[in-house]
Amino acid sequence: MMKLKSHIQMHVGMPNRFVGLTSKFNTTIEINPPYPQVAELRTWIKTIETKLVTYKMKSTTPIGSIMLIPIEDEVISMANIQAQPPGQVFNVEAELSLASKDQRFSVLACSNCKQLFTRYNVRREIYCTSCHQSTHLIPRCQFEVTIKDNSGGFATAIVSDEIAEKMLHLTSEEIYEISLFSHQIITKNLL
Repeated sequence: MMKLKSHIQMHVGMPNRFVGLTSKFNTTIEINPPYPQVAELRTWIKTIETKLVTYKMKSTTPIGSIMLIPIEDEVISMANIQAQPPGQVFNVEAELSLASKDQRFSVLACSNCKQLFTRYNVRREIYCTSCHQSTHLIPRCQFEVTIKDNSGGFATAIVSDEIAEKMLHLTSEEIYEISLFSHQIITKNLL
């Protein structure tokens, strides 16, 4: 059994480009071959079958997409987040919602050091007091979400940069243009 596992582990990364049943002369596929390794493999699969089913259930959503949760990772409740060590990565099964419908999804930042300038909402050249350079403000995507799980626990978090762009399926530039345009419309309607 250990010999089989070590053999599989040795050959997992083996390059097998252009190798297949059609590229090997006189190749056959045997159904239920009479080899002792097959019996060992089947026995091993039966011993870990519950783990495999658990992993499949944890890693698949109702719509069928894979969420890549390592089998050894536990899903913790929101109430236990404070008990986790700082810098720890953990899995939480929860629902995300926007913390406020009126929030801005775009903020401007220094193009050199990425320092946020939340008081500005139009691009301009500034002198950054963090990096001590004249620079232009660039848009960054950022918004606040509320995370709530089934136990009733909740937390708020700021989602920013690439993760925020992926969630919204827009670039920071596009989000800035949309927020600038909607701000101009609201300002015109108030006048």
